[in-house]
Amino acid sequence: MLSPSKNTVMKATGIIAVTAAISKVLGFAREMAIAYKFGSSWQTDAFNLAMSIPGLLFAAIATAIRTVFIPVFTDVATHKGKQRAFDLTNNVINTVLLISLLLILLGEIFTAPLVHLFARGFEGETFDLAVELTRIMLPVIIVFGLTGVISGVLNALQEFTAPALVGFPYNILIIAGIFSLGSIYGIFGLAIATVIGISSQLLILIPSLRKTGYRYHFYLDLKAPELVLILELMVPTLIGTAMGEINIMVDRMLASGLPEGSISALNYASRLNGFPLGIVVSSVVTAIYPTMSHAAVTKDKKRFKESIDSSLRTMSFLVMPMMIGLMVLATPITQVVYERGAFTSEATAATSIALFYYSAGLLVASWRDVINRGFWSLKDTLTPMFISAGAVIINIIANLSLVGPMGHAGLALGTTIAAIFSSIISLIFLRKKTGPLGMRSILSSLLKITIASGVMALVAIFGWQLVAPYAISGMRRVLLLFAVIGIAAISYFLTAYILKVEEMDVARSLARKVLGKISKR
Repeated sequence: MLSPSKNTVMKATGIIAVTAAISKVLGFAREMAIAYKFGSSWQTDAFNLAMSIPGLLFAAIATAIRTVFIPVFTDVATHKGKQRAFDLTNNVINTVLLISLLLILLGEIFTAPLVHLFARGFEGETFDLAVELTRIMLPVIIVFGLTGVISGVLNALQEFTAPALVGFPYNILIIAGIFSLGSIYGIFGLAIATVIGISSQLLILIPSLRKTGYRYHFYLDLKAPELVLILELMVPTLIGTAMGEINIMVDRMLASGLPEGSISALNYASRLNGFPLGIVVSSVVTAIYPTMSHAAVTKDKKRFKESIDSSLRTMSFLVMPMMIGLMVLATPITQVVYERGAFTSEATAATSIALFYYSAGLLVASWRDVINRGFWSLKDTLTPMFISAGAVIINIIANLSLVGPMGHAGLALGTTIAAIFSSIISLIFLRKKTGPLGMRSILSSLLKITIASGVMALVAIFGWQLVAPYAISGMRRVLLLFAVIGIAAISYFLTAYILKVEEMDVARSLARKVLGKISKR
């Protein structure tokens, strides 16, 4: 019932990639609207911090639950039946609700100390605003928890469309709120619109969950073996996931002592850097994770290793050119996306330098995501936790070393250094568990991809230098940038074809499935 075929994985990847791409475009429209309306100021610094605190308190828990829930749900559904798996779902949902309510209560009571903990550089109006906005944002903790569980169930049952669509109402409602509530209540209107947008995700997920045959009923058994196993696996996963959130908070704590707008510059750059992560990386790992989990449950070692090998090569082929493109075109991309209204050329300069250093770690971050899925499929959550802890230490050391000479750009570079460390160590430890992973073919493919990306980089650099003098207006700049990106992309694929990069076949197959699905609609 839960054994996904290669065709299913490819189809799922296509669905997720298309919806994620559209969602990311809407996400950029949201960020552009925020930049236009509020710019990069002490108010947006306070908002970004307030938005990250609920994530630190519970998004890590939600991610950890979804991560360990999929292999356990798959195991129960495979060996005990779908209904037992749905009983487990109700038990997890009710447990999550209890934890969420407790965290919201504690967060509302201790809001000021929380803000002070994560933004020691905030004072006066900025600190007070961050406290008020955090209190508004805290209730989204419940939504984070429920979406994590529901998305996990749907993905385990090979239902990928609804979880991929949640970004649509989220972004649209926030954009509408920026120009309605934001015009009336200022930055508070943005916070309210964000809460509404995040909550709207449940309206997409719940109907799809019901179509699977699931029905909610109150069932809470904290001693149930499956729940106990999830909690046991979740603790190290939670710690490991929280480490990523801690890295972000460390960046913002140090940035809060830098010139005004530094936190916002990091946030805007992180959003741009997240574009390939949200489309390509998320699509591949989301689609392949149930396959890995099923291969692990059925002890199909060959299929498990093949899924890892294929994912790493696919990531290299798709992510490397995006990484290089973001690095060499960081400034014009930032200008096109953000520079208008209250977002000045100075904000563009601050954001683009952060984007350059963030994007340098894209490929290793994509590899890390694949490798972590491998560990989690094997129900090994301790190894990624220890590696994440080491990465946090590396990140802190790098941040403290680089923030002085490089400012907020040093914080972005510190994040990349930590990602490189965690990816290399993760790969070494996974190979010890599974045996050889076909690294020779992976590295051979990576060499060819690097050469193709180098050709693309030269085309992009000289192409933009050629057209930059004519990119004087907003629309003309957009068109010229897209033209340069398009020509550079063609040069990449042509070079990859000449070098006979095997992943070209994967790309063609994926494109045919995506275009076929679009044409049917």
